[in-house]
Amino acid sequence: MNPWKARGVPVIGRGDPPLYAALRVFCACVVVPLYRFRVRGSGHVPASGGVILAVTHKSWGDPVLTAMAFRRPLRFMAKSELFGSRFFGRLVTMLGAFPIKRGTADIEALRASLDIVADGGMLLMFPEGHRYHDDRVHEFHAGIGMLALRSGAPILPVALKGTRRLMDGGVPRFPRVRVVIGPPVDLSDIEGRRSAAYTAAAQRLHDAVAELYERA
Repeated sequence: MNPWKARGVPVIGRGDPPLYAALRVFCACVVVPLYRFRVRGSGHVPASGGVILAVTHKSWGDPVLTAMAFRRPLRFMAKSELFGSRFFGRLVTMLGAFPIKRGTADIEALRASLDIVADGGMLLMFPEGHRYHDDRVHEFHAGIGMLALRSGAPILPVALKGTRRLMDGGVPRFPRVRVVIGPPVDLSDIEGRRSAAYTAAAQRLHDAVAELYERA
């Protein structure tokens, strides 16, 4: 069976845990036609090895909608409050989430991120830090630059367009959703492990994502 469905969305992943695999099939069969979901740029995604994804963030549904575009399972940070419930914490963990304490320098979350990439995983990052319900790509936090430079892994810019309109006044909407994946951003000329280097890397990643978002 061909693992890729029309519009570039994988029905069968590679290395998915059971719940993740079931959700992938549901999304491919239901979410794809409902939101006229399309993916471009899948050829830029390495078949193996650690990867970091720098993705725009407009909606609560962005982690799931981003994961739909990739054949390999994604790992992502989620606010630590979500893990307060034993049931819900276990659920989001099974779907690839791990906790981060927002507003602090969470060393454990940083170590977990580096370990995921070092082990060959795909790490989803929302470098804006918050959801923004507009059509702009806001400033990236320097943390994405730090992870990129410390890990040495390829980092792909990803524009997720249309998700800011998933809800309107509490009413679900069904906008057309597009995912555009760009080639790895070259950070090889940025040296050092200081804040200036991390900020420069974050800015370059921001510019790459913003360009993709503009033409998505």
